[in-house]
Amino acid sequence: MTIGWIETPAFGPALFARRQTFEITLETGGAIEMAFYDVNIAAHVTGMGPGGLGGRTRVVTLAGAGGERFDATVAEPYSQVPQLDTARLAQRFYETHDDGFDYLVVFNTAGLAAAPNAVATQTTVRSFTHGIGDFLIENGQIYGSGRRLQAFLNMGQLRHYPLYPNAPVGPRGRLTGDTTLSLLAHEAGHLFLALASVRAPGNPEARPMLSPDLAHWSFNFNSDASVLEGNRIEDAGEGAAVGRFLTAGAVDRYSVWDRYLMGLIAPDEVQPSFVVWPSTIPASRLPQTGLRFNGQRLDVRIEDLIEAEGPRAPSHELAQRRFQFAFILVSEPGRRRRRLKSQVDRTGARLCPISTRSAAGRLGPTPACAAHWAFRRGRWRDCWRAARRWCGSAAPGWKRSRWPWGSARRTGIWKRRDVRIAARLRRRVSSSRRGRLVMRT
Repeated sequence: MTIGWIETPAFGPALFARRQTFEITLETGGAIEMAFYDVNIAAHVTGMGPGGLGGRTRVVTLAGAGGERFDATVAEPYSQVPQLDTARLAQRFYETHDDGFDYLVVFNTAGLAAAPNAVATQTTVRSFTHGIGDFLIENGQIYGSGRRLQAFLNMGQLRHYPLYPNAPVGPRGRLTGDTTLSLLAHEAGHLFLALASVRAPGNPEARPMLSPDLAHWSFNFNSDASVLEGNRIEDAGEGAAVGRFLTAGAVDRYSVWDRYLMGLIAPDEVQPSFVVWPSTIPASRLPQTGLRFNGQRLDVRIEDLIEAEGPRAPSHELAQRRFQFAFILVSEPGRRRRRLKSQVDRTGARLCPISTRSAAGRLGPTPACAAHWAFRRGRWRDCWRAARRWCGSAAPGWKRSRWPWGSARRTGIWKRRDVRIAARLRRRVSSSRRGRLVMRT
């Protein structure tokens, strides 16, 4: 039996899609023959497998594998530039770790870009949520996860990120204010965001709340400075002297629209907003504050979104609110990793409080997890701050001491509740082994 693809366009816009011609022949004796007649594509993977991911996937040279027998998946990647094999990396990870994570977050020092013209990317592995503008997905077996993994975050090259996770990231950060943590929140949010939109009046195919890629909020949507783009937009009203609309904020938090789609709040907690439709600024533009522009205001309500996409299921009462992240650093053999690991550690230590603050206390992990992580890494100052944030107490003065309780003893506040909690957290994790790369929260 021969299956042929004759001048089949590659995935992408039809106008620019290159056409490919190749065929696969399945012989009666079990042999498989592949023939490529006209293939013109930047990157692809050719392989075969028995299904179910049985055995260990092997990367081989298919041209030299004629006559061999394989009992598991074999594949050969082709690419003009080196790329990270995300599926195989996840499979290797699960060979030594349990399936207990919702997100895999990968940085690399091997010079592998996440994607052309992108700092980081997100791949949805599983999605069983209705009413968010997405379709249902179940690709866990491809990544070696039998039940839990929901998303794979390829954060790209570690050298693109500053040493401190709250500093701006490259040219994009200088324009939008994006930091390592806001980009991490951005990519993690893609599991639920931004895929839903109301319909434009008179044009049911248009999605005025979204950018042209249908995966980010439009520049012209008043997203309350969501980390998924859009802006916080002020309306000066009709007749404004210089530009009716002003972008007053960008990349600040998960907005109430985000939190509804993530299952953190009820629909009646979402305030009405608006989109400038049509607008004098393209919807695909990156967020930027201080810009004035004109256009027509289109008010949007949560009822309109539910009418267009359907109600969210599971609802906010049943939706998941605690997520576990595994951080993975891919580096070349023999490279000194101490400073590189500390940079990833610093990002992990601040993930818990930033996620809680961005979602207005509705999303875990909790700051206590940040304190736990900081103790395991010896980041005493981070732990001290996380413990104070957990207790909700005022920050006492910090003195030049590596141990916060040493400073507490000198200032006479040893019996403060936050200090007692910090000491208790330290005792709890003092025997844990340091140097692990994976964060469990």
